[in-house]
Amino acid sequence: MEKLIKELQEKIDYYLNLYMPKEDEFPPELHKAMRYCLFSGGKRLRPALLLLSYEVCDGGKFEDVMPFACAVELIHTYSLIHDDLPAMDNDDYRRGKLTTHKVFGEAIAILSGDALFSYSFNLITKTNKKPEIILKGIEILTDAIGNYGIIGGQTMDILMKGKTPSPKILRYIHSHKTAFFISSCCEIGGILAEGKSKDIENLKKGGFYLGMAFQIADDLLDVYGDEEKVGKKLKKDIEKITYPNVYGVKLSQKMLSKYTELAKGFFGNIGKRGEILVHLADSLEKRVY
Repeated sequence: MEKLIKELQEKIDYYLNLYMPKEDEFPPELHKAMRYCLFSGGKRLRPALLLLSYEVCDGGKFEDVMPFACAVELIHTYSLIHDDLPAMDNDDYRRGKLTTHKVFGEAIAILSGDALFSYSFNLITKTNKKPEIILKGIEILTDAIGNYGIIGGQTMDILMKGKTPSPKILRYIHSHKTAFFISSCCEIGGILAEGKSKDIENLKKGGFYLGMAFQIADDLLDVYGDEEKVGKKLKKDIEKITYPNVYGVKLSQKMLSKYTELAKGFFGNIGKRGEILVHLADSLEKRVY
């Protein structure tokens, strides 16, 4: 599994580098900032899930949908740049490196995030699929990243800082900031492949629970992870609503296992083709232990 993920990461990185403006293109400060966070060692989980889901549904060549896969990584990167800003999470480090605003200043960091977001839709137009299929993918994507998704979740995350944790709000934040986007990547992969509706539904649901598990794992790593390996300052989420803060570490670990099993169940419903996603879910859970 590690070898497969590494190969996918390398393929995605190759195309990201191909699609992105070069550092010396005018204005260079903007393009340097865009590339800085994008190529700072991300796992490429979201585009990898889109590609694997596409493959699970017998979609064909990865190259046909690589623009869409790379677009979701641009969107993910834009969200990280903005999340790290002093007005949001105020983080100095991301993936073991100084955050974008620490290197380029807040104004350029904001603009580089905006540019990555807008450029992602330029990339999507280059997807080699029927226009109606691409439009359906865009509809799902925009639901997952806007006010009903990432931005809604980030809003509640900010508003709840330092307040009494609520399990209901906790689930809202985790599902909207993380799970819906990961779910959408799986669903879009199936849609671009024009897969069977039942397979796409299993990808969507499996992706949701995988996203929930992934976020709980991230919360747990903040409590007892290795700062060097995780690549960011740990124990910064003490005032946020996280699963360990609400439920404690032991119960959070149980919930991580529960969501992982649910994800594996939906991926397993697809049959032998879904096994690759089952193994991926297992590997993501094991990164905590």
